[in-house]
Amino acid sequence: MGQAATQPRTDWHLKENAREHHTSKFSSEELIVRRGQAFTITFNGTERPEQNLIFIAETGPKPSKATKTLATFDISSTVSKEGWSAVLQSSSSNSVSVSISSPHNAVIGRYRLSVQSGSSSPHNLGTFVLLFNPWSSGDDVFMPNKAECEEYVLEEFGIIFAGNKNHISSFGWNFGQFQGDILNICLSIMDRSLYYRQDPLTDVAHRHDPRYLGRVLSAMVNANDDQGVVLGNWSGKYEGGKNPTSWTGSGEILQSWKKSGFKPVKYGQCWVFAAVLTTVLRCLGIPTRTITNFSSAHDADGNLRVDEFYDADGNHLERGADSVWNFHVWNESWFTRNDLGPSYSGWQVLDATPQEESGGIYQCGPTSRHAVKEGEVDLDYDGPFVFAEVNADCMYWNYDSATGKKTLIFSKSTEIGASISTKAVGRDDRVDVTRDYKYEEGSAKERDIFKKARKKLGLEDKFDPTAPKQEEVEQKPDISGKFKVAGSLEVGKDVNLLLVLENLQSDAKTVNVNMTAWSTLYTRRRVNQIWKDSISVTLAPKEEKQFPIKIKYPKYQQQLTTDKTIQVTALCHVEDGIPVLVKRNITLDNPGIDIQVLGEAKVNKEVFVEVTFTNPIDEEVKDCMLQVEGNDLLQGILELRIPPLKASEKSSTKFKLIPSEAGPKHLLVNFSCDKFADIKTFKMGLQQQLLVLCCGEDLTPTHISWQPSVNAANHHTDRYANTELTVRRGQAFNITLYFNRPRQNGESLGFVTEIGPSPSESHRTRAAFDLSEAGGSGWSAAQGPSDAGAVTFTISSPANAVIGRYNLTLRVTSGNKIFSRYLGQFVLLFNPWCPGYNGSLLSITLSPCDDVYMSNENERQEYVLNENGIIFVGNARYIEARGWFYGQFQDLLNICLTMLDLSLYYRQDPAMDVSRRGDPKYVGRVISSMINGNDNDNGVLLGKWQGSFHSHENPSRWDGSVVILKKWRQDNYRPVQYGQCWVFAGVMCTVLRCLGIPTRLVSNFNSAHDADRNLSIDKYYDSSGRSLNITKDSTWDYHVWNESWFIRPDLGRSYNGWQVLDATPQEQSRGIFQCGPASVLAIKEGEIDLDYDTLFVYSEVNADCNRWIVYNDGTKKRVYCDTEIIGRSISTKAVGSNGRVDVTANYKYPEGSSEERRVYRKALGKLLGINVTEGHTEPPRGRSSETMRNPGIAGKFKLVEPPVFGKDINLVLVLNNLSSDRKSIRVDMSASTILYTRRAVTEILKAATSLELGPKQVRQVRVKIPYTHYGRYLTTDKRIQVTALCEVMRSHGLKLLVEKTIILEDTNIIIKVPRRVVVNKAVSLEISYANPLPEPVSRCVLLVTLMNQQVKINILYIKLETKQKTELKKRHKAECRDLKIGKVNWQSRLNKAAHHTSDYSSTELILRRGQPFNISLNLKRTAQSWDNLTFIASTGPSPAESQQTKAIFSLSEEGSSGWSATQEPSEPRCLNFTILSPADAVIGRYKLQLQVLAGNKVSSKVLGQFVLLFNPWCPDDDVYMANEKERQEYVLNDSGIIFQGLEKDIQEEAWNYGQFEEDILDISLAVLDRSLNHREDPAVDVSKRNSPVYVSRVISAMVNSNDEKGVVEGKWSGKFRSGTNPLRWSGSVAILRRWYRARYRPVRYGQCWVFAGVSCTGIYQCGPASTRAIKEGDVNLDYDSPFVFAAVNADCVTWIRYSKKRKERIYSDTRKIGKFISTKAVGTNSRVDVTANYKYPEGSVKERQVYNKALKLLGVRRPGKRSRIPRSRRGFSRAQPAETPSVSGKLLLDASPVVGQDIPLTLTLRNLTSDFNTVKVKLKASAILYTRRPKAEILQLHRSVKLGSEEVKEISFKISYSQYKNSLMDDRKILVTAVCQIKRGASLLVEKDIVLQDPFLTIKVLGPAVVHKPVSVEVTFTNPLCDEVTDCVLRAEGSGLLKEQLRIRYVNASGWALFTLLGNLEYHVERMAPMETSTVKFEIIPYRSGTRQLQVDLVCTHFSDIKGFVMLQVAPAQ
Repeated sequence: MGQAATQPRTDWHLKENAREHHTSKFSSEELIVRRGQAFTITFNGTERPEQNLIFIAETGPKPSKATKTLATFDISSTVSKEGWSAVLQSSSSNSVSVSISSPHNAVIGRYRLSVQSGSSSPHNLGTFVLLFNPWSSGDDVFMPNKAECEEYVLEEFGIIFAGNKNHISSFGWNFGQFQGDILNICLSIMDRSLYYRQDPLTDVAHRHDPRYLGRVLSAMVNANDDQGVVLGNWSGKYEGGKNPTSWTGSGEILQSWKKSGFKPVKYGQCWVFAAVLTTVLRCLGIPTRTITNFSSAHDADGNLRVDEFYDADGNHLERGADSVWNFHVWNESWFTRNDLGPSYSGWQVLDATPQEESGGIYQCGPTSRHAVKEGEVDLDYDGPFVFAEVNADCMYWNYDSATGKKTLIFSKSTEIGASISTKAVGRDDRVDVTRDYKYEEGSAKERDIFKKARKKLGLEDKFDPTAPKQEEVEQKPDISGKFKVAGSLEVGKDVNLLLVLENLQSDAKTVNVNMTAWSTLYTRRRVNQIWKDSISVTLAPKEEKQFPIKIKYPKYQQQLTTDKTIQVTALCHVEDGIPVLVKRNITLDNPGIDIQVLGEAKVNKEVFVEVTFTNPIDEEVKDCMLQVEGNDLLQGILELRIPPLKASEKSSTKFKLIPSEAGPKHLLVNFSCDKFADIKTFKMGLQQQLLVLCCGEDLTPTHISWQPSVNAANHHTDRYANTELTVRRGQAFNITLYFNRPRQNGESLGFVTEIGPSPSESHRTRAAFDLSEAGGSGWSAAQGPSDAGAVTFTISSPANAVIGRYNLTLRVTSGNKIFSRYLGQFVLLFNPWCPGYNGSLLSITLSPCDDVYMSNENERQEYVLNENGIIFVGNARYIEARGWFYGQFQDLLNICLTMLDLSLYYRQDPAMDVSRRGDPKYVGRVISSMINGNDNDNGVLLGKWQGSFHSHENPSRWDGSVVILKKWRQDNYRPVQYGQCWVFAGVMCTVLRCLGIPTRLVSNFNSAHDADRNLSIDKYYDSSGRSLNITKDSTWDYHVWNESWFIRPDLGRSYNGWQVLDATPQEQSRGIFQCGPASVLAIKEGEIDLDYDTLFVYSEVNADCNRWIVYNDGTKKRVYCDTEIIGRSISTKAVGSNGRVDVTANYKYPEGSSEERRVYRKALGKLLGINVTEGHTEPPRGRSSETMRNPGIAGKFKLVEPPVFGKDINLVLVLNNLSSDRKSIRVDMSASTILYTRRAVTEILKAATSLELGPKQVRQVRVKIPYTHYGRYLTTDKRIQVTALCEVMRSHGLKLLVEKTIILEDTNIIIKVPRRVVVNKAVSLEISYANPLPEPVSRCVLLVTLMNQQVKINILYIKLETKQKTELKKRHKAECRDLKIGKVNWQSRLNKAAHHTSDYSSTELILRRGQPFNISLNLKRTAQSWDNLTFIASTGPSPAESQQTKAIFSLSEEGSSGWSATQEPSEPRCLNFTILSPADAVIGRYKLQLQVLAGNKVSSKVLGQFVLLFNPWCPDDDVYMANEKERQEYVLNDSGIIFQGLEKDIQEEAWNYGQFEEDILDISLAVLDRSLNHREDPAVDVSKRNSPVYVSRVISAMVNSNDEKGVVEGKWSGKFRSGTNPLRWSGSVAILRRWYRARYRPVRYGQCWVFAGVSCTGIYQCGPASTRAIKEGDVNLDYDSPFVFAAVNADCVTWIRYSKKRKERIYSDTRKIGKFISTKAVGTNSRVDVTANYKYPEGSVKERQVYNKALKLLGVRRPGKRSRIPRSRRGFSRAQPAETPSVSGKLLLDASPVVGQDIPLTLTLRNLTSDFNTVKVKLKASAILYTRRPKAEILQLHRSVKLGSEEVKEISFKISYSQYKNSLMDDRKILVTAVCQIKRGASLLVEKDIVLQDPFLTIKVLGPAVVHKPVSVEVTFTNPLCDEVTDCVLRAEGSGLLKEQLRIRYVNASGWALFTLLGNLEYHVERMAPMETSTVKFEIIPYRSGTRQLQVDLVCTHFSDIKGFVMLQVAPAQ
């Protein structure tokens, strides 16, 4: 070739090359191709083209062959595999057409192409851009799955997930990698990198490597060190730039970067960096996606640990560089890792967010995802940082800024790296990829990997001073806590939360909780404090409490950041425990935006879009801006301003689009205003129309119609909620395509269907078929009628096609040119309607059929299309039906298909798994494994059969599958907690019916779980008949599984039909918890060796049952073998009705028949591998083959009455002697609560008896199980198993075991539905439920489900019965307005004065029985003569006239109950009545109702409530007291005096009864309702409340908490740390209120005077015992007279115990017990001795006679010995006379003992004989309680005294203050004893009780006391000690004087600090010096007149309780 005459002209064949290279979407005029693939060019203008041509391709600034940036190549005949090559296509005189190929590893970028001929100079042909090629198998970025290539390279729209792990949100993003100048910008990014600027040649040479390029670009997208694209900003202040949340796409960012001269764009955050990097990498051809990691760690110090610090108030502190982000977004790119090895290829992590430097630059990655999962943190690049992001451990510290000390609160290894998410391929769904980054959280493998990573980083052996100690990490908290969301979380609405705290310990815990809420960024950096609060909580053992929290919108409105995140924390300081941190990060949702496309969208045609937004808040929003973006829909970004919107105002904005290209398009909308920042949404609203631009002569479809209505109706899929086409296999469906022009000759059409990740024809996951012919795969297409460019096609799938979601593509062939057009997706399901030859003799046709074909249409309707079902539960004798909503058409199809993709089978081999989905046998087995979550396979449900279901759903509460499956998806495919067999079966039935497999539920009663698979179920009992859980074998009352209908070609046609599938995780099958399919016929015939799991299912219905006794020595004896008990009443729902069908005959031959035993032997033989004969049926595993002897007796349990939950269970054991011999039987009975699996939970009854059975005699043993025994232990299964082990005595161990399982009936729920229900009209339902328990129930929830709609109604409290009304569509039933009664006037003031109840603070009317009261009724119309008025007064839960709890009485006549009503003179429209109750009426709260009979019409009106009390003023009342002063004292006086101390030192203490204080009456009535009597039988209990004897007895039991949840818990140990010292109580009001407010948990602590003050003295339950009966010794009278008689009149015997074997009785004292019995005088505070009321004078003849009478009545035959006493109380015995000692003695105090002073004492000894005596004296002093129980020894002395004849000697000694000050108990009592041992004679014991006096409080009232006027009180106290005292608290209390108790803390000598009871106390306390006097003044404001008592007590370090009181005469208000 000579000199060129002209410059060559080049035809780049842009269109053809772009189509082949998948670059058609680029909007560039430059050739863009992919490496490793040929492209064609034609050029001319050269001479002699036949000469050799040399091509030159070069890139970069200085191209060279060494750097592979320069390539020269000539024309060759074949394509080179190693380098560049050119193959001649055609040539002419002046043009050449060549195909140029680049190598698979060519450098990417912009190339210059030149051609040289001979020795001439090269001619420039032009430039082209070379990109990576994921479609080429030799490229490092090759991606075999074409659908993934489409998604991760060609898709311009993406979804980014944000929010937090508890609330995942998403928003759309426009990557736009093909738009405008984006490619050139991406190439510019590479040329501006630091790597390029440092060494351009090397940088360009490395651009062949996606690993290198990904790292470079991760640095360039951020602008931290290289003038990159985006500048990061996490400050929350974005002046000078854009808020990162406002970006909607990468195009605007990249264009802004270029236009600004490559200056960083302001601002970005992690998702912006990740999205821009996605755009750049996809643009260059590297498959890339965005990944969101929730709870993402930023481990700044590289120790794989993230430390978070909190102060004492719970505020998160910004200490250290570590942090945890709510979410973090990075990238994954797909390429090989030749530097690491093939196992590390695939997805690689790249992160452009500038967090930490790597290699001196802010860049991160690529990190192999597989290396992260395996802990290979030493591999390139940045493995430790990424590993920490997903798997670091989290440490939470409490930091004290004052001391700098940090304390570990807790550590958590499962916090980091949750719900790692990305967008699904081809769909807008979320896919969880967490398992690709790490093993299951908390698993052993995950922990091993973590340790491996630490070891590789050298952290295991490295000392870390900041690390917590091992004991800190291992410490366990006493409580747990969490925040629960209560309501929606939306901007503009209040935030409602619940703080849930649970005590994990068995003792009470006091918790101080400091709570804060801060607005934060999504990185959890605090911005503004929103809310703060503190509470103090007491948690009873194992108690859970909930505390509501509300953060109102105005509180957070101004503080919220644009991230809309709030962090709420609660730091719980547990008394004597470690603190607990509870936190929750909340992301608020923005209000929604609605987008509607108004018409059909076509290329180059206008279409309007309407965007609607409604202002949801109560104030105007301003500065409204609408931003719209969409590739191929809009040029650039459309911005529209919207006028301000008032509260609730709606804005509708219309704008037009002109689409420029066809296909599914996304429209992104972003709405902003001053109150809401960046409300984003997107609309894929154009996906139904295929919008294709007309391109020259190519035949191209412009629109598709899937004909959804017709196809869905024909395929029985019209009820599915999904919008895409859903059809069934083996049946044709129609589509219509609209083309741009008519089809021409030579053009042929075909279709391609593809499914799964790697579609292939060999796997039947890809099918290509032309029109009018069936492909080899069985797919076919035929052309139907055509009209105006529209062509209808009929497509048929084979009957065995793979089911799932298919991609459908149109293939057009024109000459040698073939091109494809993607049409969309459809779902293919199994087809029970597809007939044909199915291997059955009954159905033979020529066409193939679906394996699931079912010929009966009624059965298809039932087992495929019915969404409602019945599950049979209970037991074989009591079968119950419960409803279940399958809801397979309720938007569940996508969930069911996702379930298949999450299975272990799919993860092991996706291509193979999908290829097998045409087989229902395979699909059923996979689904059975996926319904349960026991294999760490993201299964749907986690099973649980024991323990509590705390914080999760009790399986019995599920009533349908829809909620479960949607919750599973919502929780990122984490197992839902919890399920049991019927739940697993119900959900599995939903999934299989949804996929088209006919399925039903089957319940097997007495279902065996043969764990050891030996066809024998072994159950063990101990020798008392108690069930033992020592084997895995079990028999369940019932078990529910599934049957699915399909053929079994693997087994043979006889095994077709119903197949058992069981999703309940009982035993593993081939390493996975799955079961089936097992042919039902194979089970019946004992073919246990056939697939799958036939042996296990056979055992479930036909195992033998053996019962064994396990003796104490471990030996076992078989009691009996039952061959007929297993597999009873196997049941399923009838077709077309809710009836039960017994299908037992399908599973087994009749029980006991020869055929059934033959099959059993056959199965046993197959199991053992031998031929089992008729006489050998013993199961394997070495079971005893002893012959079981007949015990000769038979037995059974019979229920006396139906068992009802809440009632006692009465049954009888019937024993029958079958022989003619007399038999002695020992019966050991046991009852246990059990689960429905018959696993014993708690033993509730154990008893033994013996009986004699005569020949052929039948006897009954009555058994009663009270509700109080089983109520608290019953499981939700409500089952009790009763066993009786009957041993025939003297028969060498013959035993009979009798069992019975009892299912307690629940009270029915009654639903009333109107007779006529009309579509689209509201209907009211009335739902009634009666509480069957003898106690109120609370926190009730009524859940009403109709199809998939639920109405949840919270019922806070049910006393006996409740009726809840709910209405669909929120319309409520109107109240009855027939009654014309208006206001009711209870005349409260008049009635209360007459009934002596004016002092009660209640607003309710309070009356006394047996006394009339008046009411007035205002009428809305005048009463007529024909109006017949009747009153109804009722009380209690079940009012009844027979029980005197209901009274019906008319005017002017007395009812049968004694109630009466009289009409008084009245004015028009006003009626006055006087109502009289009987003097023996039941006391309590009454409801009064008026019934009006007018003609034939009866109407009623509830007038209101009143309280009726006992009446001491009524002579007919049992409590009548004649003396008015006594009534005033013993009924109306609200203060009293309690006498304490010693008989010679009686002290008085004031007590505030406070019976009239607010809410005390309600609490007193609640005490009655909480009693055991009420809980056992509420109706009977209430009916007995007319008796003061009964009421007082109940109250005496309820005030103490020893045997029920009473008011006060007693304690006499002297240690009161977990409660209040009994001495500190000064009144009943505080105690009762604390009990009530703590939800009836006993108040800690009390002693006798506290119990007496609250009600009357009592231990457990005592009294009422008549004082007269006690005095007269009538100890046989009710109640508890022996106990009280002994308390005042027992004899006292004193002993000295020298050793265990030797003791000496010293003396017997008949006068010691019962001295100075005292009470307060009437009207004064003086003491009255009432000893004479209890006993005759001590030592008198009468007193001894009464004593002997009592002994006789108690059965004491002679002194010192007593026969059995039938009563449970302690008895008394007369002591034998003791020997008289020869010495007498006395202990004397030398001075009155005062606390703080020494105690001098003298022991005086007198010799009573004339002989010489030597006396050894042992003196001992001990601190004691008032019960005389010694607690601490103070002093011990030994003396020896010699006494001459009648000589008297004294021993003086003292007890110093220093000796007793640390030992003295709060009772301030010391017992001094002197044991005097005399050589010759009896020993002498001398005792002295000492009570030390407290210092006095001086109380002065400074002025007259008048109601409602303040008066000052002065209290003076002097410290009498020689020590300082601290922690001084003065408390004042007085009924009618103070509303709240006052607390006054001593601050210093000059002042006191005053607080109310609920106020805060200062912890810094000053000291009070010795002998210092302090005076405090405070004001009281009396609110009641009369004589009032003010009580004051002082508590400090040395004085537990110094009390004083003063009486005030309060004058009425002037």
